[in-house]
Formats: sequence, C-alpha cells, structure tokens
Amino acid sequence: MVSPQMPKADDQEERAALQKLMTLLLRHTVVLVRTDAPGRGSGFVIPWNGGVRIVTARHVIEKGEWAVEALDSSRGTDAPPLTERDVWNIPLADRETLRLRLRPDPASLNAVKDDIAWAWFDVDRDALAADPKAKSWSVPQYSGPLDAVATDGEVYAFAAANRDEVHDVARAVVREVSWEAYMTLTALDANGLILGLARDHQGHAFYRGASGAPVADRTGTIVGVLVGPGNGANELRAASLERFIRAMRQSEARS
Repeated sequence: MVSPQMPKADDQEERAALQKLMTLLLRHTVVLVRTDAPGRGSGFVIPWNGGVRIVTARHVIEKGEWAVEALDSSRGTDAPPLTERDVWNIPLADRETLRLRLRPDPASLNAVKDDIAWAWFDVDRDALAADPKAKSWSVPQYSGPLDAVATDGEVYAFAAANRDEVHDVARAVVREVSWEAYMTLTALDANGLILGLARDHQGHAFYRGASGAPVADRTGTIVGVLVGPGNGANELRAASLERFIRAMRQSEARS
C-alpha cells in the first residue's frame, strides 16, 4: 500500500480540505500551562456525567501544577491560511489569557497502560461567575464520539499551538503550531497507537508542548492523544482514547 503524501502546492482542493481540518483541530485543542515551573502541554475537553473532563497525556499532568488557557471567544478560533512553508502562525498581540487551574483525577492516572489521563477544573466557580473579565472567555468542548477506533486505511492528524515567539519589532507574540497530517496506523500495542508520518520527522523541539493534543481522522473524530515518538524514526505514538474511556467507565461502575 502506498502511504498518503502531503498535498502539492498546486493541489488547491486538497489544501483547502487540510486547512479546514487544521482549523477544526485547533478549535478542539486547548493549551495547558504549568504554573509552578516552566512547562507546556496540550489537551481537549469532553463532556462527562453532567460535567467535563480535560483529557491529555499522563506524563503532562502527573507532576506539578497545571492550568488550561481559556480563550476570548470574540477573537474566533479559525486557523490562519496555510503559508508556502505550511506553518500556521497565530498572532497574539494584546492578547490576555484566563488560566483555569486543573486537578488530575487520581483514578485516571493508571487506568490503562497508555500514556493518557484526565483532570477536573479546580476553580472557584462563584468567583469566576462574578468576574466581568471572565464572561467573554470560553474553553472549547469536543462533542463527537468517544469510542472511535483507529483503523487501517484511514489518515490522521493533530495540531497544537505549542510554541510562542516574542517579536520585539512588531511588539507581538506569535504562537506557532506543531502539526502533522496524513498519518497512518502502522501498529497497535498495549501502550497505544503507532502512527507513520507522511513527511520527515520535524525534530523533537517541533513537537515539544504538543503532548496531549487530540489525534483525529479527516472528519475531526478523535481516536487518540498524542504522547511522543513512536518505535521508528518517522513515527509518533498516540494513546487510544477508546481504550481509556472504556477503562474509566468500568472503574466508575465498580466504585
């Protein structure tokens, strides 16, 4: 089987589809910031038993204090257009962020062998409701299926705003995006999904801070959580969302 390739510059239809998918992924992916030391990760929010959970890589939140960045909904969440070098830059000039503290669910930390866990929001909801600055801020929530399984023949992608660069001349902060598209399932083991890349591995620094980002198919249906490198030089690893959700449902049924 021939592996899918990145779209050529003149393939406008395919590039438009890729742009649409990246916009969707960036809309679902939240930025996690460590508040007691330098650190950054990614994640996504799902509904759960009348509340919400923030799903991410276990290694991101098992140590230290973490918070989620809420977004100003008035700014929108569309990804800027693809550049010739296929880099998304999200300008953050004059941008403020509202950080919502997280508290990991201890039961989720060892629910499965996969590197995946979830957390609750640990905030004073009354104080937040009374804060006029907080009224325009929101956290995106994924509402798709939680039991989708990665399959052969499908392609997968992720996108995470994982790096900030300060531009003194422009007096702005530019948030750069780590991303991959057209990844294919090459193996499934007890520790997660192995995904083959459609282009060369971009170097570990490129992906740092993207751990916890949702991995989704072309429709935006999430099947896993990005956790790190795969077995080979041109692979990444993701934790299985379906396996984790199944384990958490069983755990809560027993308690």
